[in-house]
Amino acid sequence: MSEGVTAYSIGLALLDLLLAVGLTDALTTRVELNDQGLIRVANFRRRFVPRAQIESVTWEGGTGVAIRLTDGSWVRLPDVGNSQARANSIRAWIKRTEG
Repeated sequence: MSEGVTAYSIGLALLDLLLAVGLTDALTTRVELNDQGLIRVANFRRRFVPRAQIESVTWEGGTGVAIRLTDGSWVRLPDVGNSQARANSIRAWIKRTEG
């Protein structure tokens, strides 16, 4: 039996750290809609997209939900729940806040 730190114990410690980081990211990933725009939080990054820059929303099975901006670029949203329902909610939000 060996004493002290082994490669096995270092590997387990790194695996524990990686699992903790992954769990934290999963728990903080979200998409929020408010009167000013859309907030996308994923991979420990936050991005705010003003409502005026959002042109449309689309979704496809296997690729998730994406919003099209007025400049023609796309922003992919993180997978959080039912993609079709989320796309429909965002469409309703776009129609409600137009004007």
